[in-house]
Amino acid sequence: MDEPTSEPRGALVWTDGASAELVAQVVERFGAAAPIVGVGGPRVGEVDDLVKSLGVARFDDPRRMLLDTRAATWLLASEQDVTREHLELAASRGVALLCLIPAAPGAGGLGIDLAGWKPRAADPPPHEARLRMGPAMLESPGYLAAAEPLEAVGEARSIHIEADARPGDAALSVLLIDAWRTALHFGPMPEAIDASADPPAAPNLAVARLTGVLHAHARLPGRGAVTLVVRDRSPRFQRRLVVVGSEGRLELTDRAYRLWDAKGQLLDDPTDDSNTTKSSGVAKAAARSAEPDSDPAPHAEVADLLAMQWRRLLERRSKPAPYFETSAWARALACAEACVLSARTQSAERPETLLRVAGFDAAAG
Repeated sequence: MDEPTSEPRGALVWTDGASAELVAQVVERFGAAAPIVGVGGPRVGEVDDLVKSLGVARFDDPRRMLLDTRAATWLLASEQDVTREHLELAASRGVALLCLIPAAPGAGGLGIDLAGWKPRAADPPPHEARLRMGPAMLESPGYLAAAEPLEAVGEARSIHIEADARPGDAALSVLLIDAWRTALHFGPMPEAIDASADPPAAPNLAVARLTGVLHAHARLPGRGAVTLVVRDRSPRFQRRLVVVGSEGRLELTDRAYRLWDAKGQLLDDPTDDSNTTKSSGVAKAAARSAEPDSDPAPHAEVADLLAMQWRRLLERRSKPAPYFETSAWARALACAEACVLSARTQSAERPETLLRVAGFDAAAG
């Protein structure tokens, strides 16, 4: 039988027992965007229950799952039994990945050690090979509704990000790396980062094993600073970004945004019908439709965001996405590693030094 020539739209899922509840909610919200054509993971009750509820094929081996299906996207919620070779196979088959675990984009595999995942210069990965970690703040309805936020705030002088997750929502490392990717979208690479962790950072602590609370203060070149507070033991999932720049002030959550000019005049608030700004109906609808419940079910907030990002990945997987450029992620990961190193040494650390030691050229910094 000839191979079908139509572009695949099927979706794959790989999870474990710990993530199965969240994944089930994400899949439910993903809905009819694409059929789930395979679910894989260890032989545990939670994964088996997910397979039964979806009525799809069950796989124990990621390689077999990729070869036996025609998929466009892969929701990867567990690193168990998944190797770099499986990611390269996915790339060769044009499968785009939305990764809920700490993983670096590019051809470097699952580990997020800065030196370990540097893409091979002679064999750059295709766009489809890059992992998208989620939930990404720059893929949230709040950010997507904001019109030209970089131009609106001008040169960033203060960037503050708070990211909270309840247990099982998202790994602290994912929140931290994404927070840095967001901060670096608005401002330059920091000169030095001073961080603390609770519980205290152990001598051999890696970014991927972070848990608890991490506070960081980073000095920007010239003037300005970035402050981060990231927690993974909070009562609900919520994130907040505040950028104060030369031209204005932006306050943004995963759900909505507000923009002021440099004099403090409110320019845009899509959730407020009384303001006289030119917010589009689309932006207002996006902000309102994403308003959280007063008492959401466990994982509901993050499941909504992940399902939205998954649908966008399906529709845009063959288009360039600057958010996931390898050099941008190298800088974000260097900042995350500087945070962990600073928490261990109790002194400020320079992410630029970590990039250089890992062998990245100046373009990555």
